[in-house]
Amino acid sequence: MSNQDEATLNDSQGDATQSPAHDSVEISAEASEAAGVEVPTQDDAPQVEAPAEEEAPIEVTPKMIRKLKDDQLMMLAEQAGQAEGFRDLAARAQAEMENFRKRKERESAEERRYAIVPFVREMLTSLDNLDRALVAAKQAEENGALLQGVEMTRDLMIRTMHKFGVEAIDAAGCEFDPEVHEALMMGNDADQPDNVILDCFETGWRMHERVIRPAKVRVNKLES
Repeated sequence: MSNQDEATLNDSQGDATQSPAHDSVEISAEASEAAGVEVPTQDDAPQVEAPAEEEAPIEVTPKMIRKLKDDQLMMLAEQAGQAEGFRDLAARAQAEMENFRKRKERESAEERRYAIVPFVREMLTSLDNLDRALVAAKQAEENGALLQGVEMTRDLMIRTMHKFGVEAIDAAGCEFDPEVHEALMMGNDADQPDNVILDCFETGWRMHERVIRPAKVRVNKLES
């Protein structure tokens, strides 16, 4: 057999070897189509986009600024001024928020500190009644157990209020202070200094630094 005949025989065997694989692919595709199944192709595969690279900020150097034109320099200066204005505005807003937060904290602390003021005012009404009972008993010259019980009750109420920062306001013999005293009457006593309190009609009370009830007094006013 010649060389040409051997080459022809080899080509025929190669075609015979490749044809079954090709036929199997075609059969598989036809079977898939007959079954209603779509065979994905390379074109149908989802395309994944590569993430865009972030551009690094450009560092402006003095050499770059010197190369700018006048109009470019003016625009750059204007933008720098705007940025400075925004920075100042942000700093002011932050300062205002900080002041607001501190103010609300102070108000909350103040509310907690004086939360029992309404209750204290009600207690003062009862205390006033005990004082009137003591005055009436002394005028009637009563010194029995009932009087002692009223005095003990009054002292106990005052000690209890002291625990919560409630104290009586000094009045008789003190100089008149409109912040803590309420003048109901004027007097004219030459033996007493001017503007001094002569009598106290109702005891005043304060809680910490806040006046709950001013003392009702008579003030000395000397004629000039």
